[in-house]
Amino acid sequence: MLFSVSLEDLILTKKVSTLLLLALGLPSQKFYPLISGSDAKTAKVSALDALLCKPGSLEPKNVKGTILVYLHGVTGRVEKGQQAALAGAVGMILANDFKSGNDITADCHLLTASHVNFTDGKSIFDYLNSTKTPMVYMTQAKTEVEVKPAPIIAVFSSRGPNIIEPGILKPDITAPGVNTVAAFSKANGPTDEKFDKRRILFNSQSGTSMSCPHVAGIVVLSLGSRRVIVARRVKNVGPPGTYKASVRTPPGVSIYVKPSSLQFSKIGEKKNFEIVLKAKVAGKPKDYVFGQ
Repeated sequence: MLFSVSLEDLILTKKVSTLLLLALGLPSQKFYPLISGSDAKTAKVSALDALLCKPGSLEPKNVKGTILVYLHGVTGRVEKGQQAALAGAVGMILANDFKSGNDITADCHLLTASHVNFTDGKSIFDYLNSTKTPMVYMTQAKTEVEVKPAPIIAVFSSRGPNIIEPGILKPDITAPGVNTVAAFSKANGPTDEKFDKRRILFNSQSGTSMSCPHVAGIVVLSLGSRRVIVARRVKNVGPPGTYKASVRTPPGVSIYVKPSSLQFSKIGEKKNFEIVLKAKVAGKPKDYVFGQ
């Protein structure tokens, strides 16, 4: 099976100088050689190209059976994993550079993988440079709570201040939008790469599209009893067909969709619809309610 996880904990044992990583996919407690991309390069490329895991930069005889450590940047994260897998690596560790800092992204990699922040990545490279025969094993990931700093603004999101009046605090509203698990179309693989033939029902993605539903809900609540119309556009990614709206309305709110159904005749066709919301009772609700 193929997994991708975010790594937060690093434990360096003093007795055997072994780096323990929290991850998924490989047999627990089984050690593998740990190697830096720069030490696995082919004769015709620079150490930096191999450290960035550029296409054709890795020597298979140096990589086969190892867990490869490489640096974030220049090429895509999944593409780096593809190069590691093609060279024969059994796992990989993507270490952030200084610019990427604490930004951790869960990707559907092609082999067992861990993405670590800049500080943890530096510890890994220090271990590689100070140990004659570095070894590593990966164990099942675990969920951690009360991790600080949290929450933090994503690197791709606006932090402010307001460019017109710096005294105005921005952003007005923030919402979860990183590593969000949601339903996913079978029209493409989870990485959107042509070589990815996998098909899954759910995927972890990041971006404004992931945070939009949360912000939309906040706006609706802030508008109170006023009528709200949310305009949306959808693109058909499946076969031709008719899609009907199904709404489970929470207490105290009127919700309907215009039009109530959309008919698509081909893949890639785009159509618009509106969601109309109106509070039935003025004032603040007594409790939170949810709809679908």
